[in-house]
Amino acid sequence: MIRKIAIFFLLIIVSTGLGAAGAGDKFPVEPKFAVEPRFDSAMSFSEGLAAVKVNGKMGYIDHNGKIVIEPAYDLAWRFSGGLAPVNSGGIWGFIDKSGKYRIKPAFGWALSFTEGLAAVNIGGLGVGHWGYIDREGRVVIEPRFDVAWPFSEGAARVEIDGKNLYIDRAGNILKDKRRFTDGVAPVLLKGKWGYIKRDGKIAVEPRFDTAFPFNDGIAAVVVGGRWGFIEKSGDYILKPGFADIDFANSFSEGLSRVGVDDDGKMADYTDDLAIDRWGYVDKAGRLIIDIRYERAYDFSEGVAAVMVDGKWGYIENPLTENTLTGGVKK
Repeated sequence: MIRKIAIFFLLIIVSTGLGAAGAGDKFPVEPKFAVEPRFDSAMSFSEGLAAVKVNGKMGYIDHNGKIVIEPAYDLAWRFSGGLAPVNSGGIWGFIDKSGKYRIKPAFGWALSFTEGLAAVNIGGLGVGHWGYIDREGRVVIEPRFDVAWPFSEGAARVEIDGKNLYIDRAGNILKDKRRFTDGVAPVLLKGKWGYIKRDGKIAVEPRFDTAFPFNDGIAAVVVGGRWGFIEKSGDYILKPGFADIDFANSFSEGLSRVGVDDDGKMADYTDDLAIDRWGYVDKAGRLIIDIRYERAYDFSEGVAAVMVDGKWGYIENPLTENTLTGGVKK
């Protein structure tokens, strides 16, 4: 799909379906940079720290942009429960916020902790298997999976011999082969997507071409190539076609990250790497931050990582600034 940025702006600002702005509000706004773009790459903040790349190595900064853990790692993920997985020389371990190893490097790959467990590769990529460790580094689910993903609501997706399965925290295979968030999961029935509850009952009748997991009670859906958002009742908070976009993400801190594919290289609705420019809309469908950034992540801890001219920095969430309301929004 080839989109024109100017058309996008026009549709957002003048369309009567976007929700009326207050008399004194002007959209989009110019967000402030909390940390000026200067990093080769950057990740979202978690527990007060964010992983960034400087001169080919990754370390961590605080909200002031100050480096608090020196860039010394080949790869680094987010902190969770005071620990973060880092890669040095191809081996993964877990450090604390002082930069000290709390779980010694011993893994072929590692993901951040979720629900007290972390997926790790033991034995090396391509030859070893994936299992799960606890915060002490003890193996609690034996490595027997080809691939493993983080836990969500007590279940984690794994792959064995090309088959996608789900396990519980004890490592038992579950009958349900779905990822539940907010108590429901997308389900494909008779060619349309809807949502199913854990007890197997339909939560939202199948009527979407594509449906994504819920986050904080809101889910993105696609109908006829147009993006929209629903709440758990199935009612729209933003009807499909509220904006001429090619990608939308879950809401985070009141804003959804949306993108436009200028060159038509997007392969499917999950191909966010094909998006050429990013911006943010609010729950009224208003374009709050222009579609301008080369790359962008969701807001977390009041800021979002964005790329400008090949460098990453962090912009402030204008919904919590006086830009919109003349004071901090409660």
